[in-house]
Amino acid sequence: MNLNLAKSYVNKLSKIIPRNLGLRNSDILRWVIIGITIRFLLMPILAGPDYMTTLWISSTLMKNGQLIFSNDPPMIFFLLSGFYKLFLPLFPSGFIDFLTSGISFTPQTFQVYSLLQPGINTILFLTKIPFLIFDVLSAFLILHLFSDGSKAFTAFKIWLLNPVVIMVSYVYGQFDIFLVFFIILTLYLLKRKRYNWTMLAIGIGSVFKIVSLALLPLVLISFWKDLEEETRTTKIIKTSKTLALGLLPLLSIPLIFIFTSQYYESVNFAQPLGSWFNGFFGTTFYTRGIPAQPFYAGLSTFIIDFSISISTNSVIPDFIYFVPLVYALLLLGAIYEQKLPYDKVCKYFTVFLLAYYAFSLFHIQWFLWIQPFLIILILENKKVYGKLFALLVPLFFIYSFQWDADLTSRMLTPIIPQAFSWPGPITLMNSVGIPAYEVLSLFRTIFSAICIFMIFYIVKNSFWAKDRKESYDASDLLAFGSPKVIKK
Repeated sequence: MNLNLAKSYVNKLSKIIPRNLGLRNSDILRWVIIGITIRFLLMPILAGPDYMTTLWISSTLMKNGQLIFSNDPPMIFFLLSGFYKLFLPLFPSGFIDFLTSGISFTPQTFQVYSLLQPGINTILFLTKIPFLIFDVLSAFLILHLFSDGSKAFTAFKIWLLNPVVIMVSYVYGQFDIFLVFFIILTLYLLKRKRYNWTMLAIGIGSVFKIVSLALLPLVLISFWKDLEEETRTTKIIKTSKTLALGLLPLLSIPLIFIFTSQYYESVNFAQPLGSWFNGFFGTTFYTRGIPAQPFYAGLSTFIIDFSISISTNSVIPDFIYFVPLVYALLLLGAIYEQKLPYDKVCKYFTVFLLAYYAFSLFHIQWFLWIQPFLIILILENKKVYGKLFALLVPLFFIYSFQWDADLTSRMLTPIIPQAFSWPGPITLMNSVGIPAYEVLSLFRTIFSAICIFMIFYIVKNSFWAKDRKESYDASDLLAFGSPKVIKK
């Protein structure tokens, strides 16, 4: 009976894996079981205060139909609340009532009480299942990014065992796996030159995290260059239609604001005015203690506020922001390419993300965005990129110590209640006379150095290859035309 069941699963599995891996169905199933087992072990036992905020907003939306606006895109909470409705009969009695009650609370008592509520382990397991679904689907999509079956299988295993993928979703409890799934789907569709579907995938990803839109210009340029035999007018019409598909999902954001009841409670649980907090207080949205417009605040924080900048020291405020500068240079480079195939799009976006991590403050969950691209690099050159990846990962976890107890000791609260009051690494280092932030900044500097080295290595070997014997006339630059090739 069990043998027949196993065969049935293998047969179903064969329908979603590439043909070049048809003989490895059993191996793939074995690794799926290993990957899911690791995730199952972590899902119910680890979580921190930040995850309880996500749980609170999603539960309020599920039960009361009211959206608590925050810095995070609202579509995340609609998706999670939909899953919660499915799991509601399995939720411990009274837990959702506790989360959505109208009592007054402070951040500390709400978060610690949430993590210590009876049935918290069941809640954590059930509410992380959406992450698991998108995570496993991402693993299977990665199989389709490689024409070589051996490389595809290796990439699949790397994803399932990737500590960044596992920690971000199942320990930190962050929802960026939703975005990453659509990024991988974008790559899958782009590789097959299904541009309209590619743009739609980018648009859907952008309603989960706006960074998805950074792929949009690169795909548009790639599409334009593939239309080299079309007239200029036809190119413009086709490219405009494709662009519209990419922007269409963004219409869901204002529609949500129009048709959803608003629940004005600060995301940081109504901390006193004047403190450093993000969210609504009354009907005014604050970002880092300053009134702001929600969508623009999130966009400007990502693009400008966290980026290294250079002031010209003029009378008027005049700044050059490094990350937008890098992105603009990359777009110019993409425009100058004779062709912009799938692999080049991947490289350009990888360089952009590496530059972002090197020169900007970034939240730990954002490092998940680059994982599919790093896996592609590793399979291209294990000797170089494999070693660099092995260096980046531990440095990334050291970087996460900047959030002190919130991303370390407090994660143990669901299984060790006393851990909520345990000191984090910064507190411990400072207590014994070690300058914590200086030490962490040194490791962060090394992390940035590796990112920069990877950028130069990619540019040198993929953009400025020594054997390249062509230069381009970019007279058609503004129209994204195919530059004229000048043979040397």
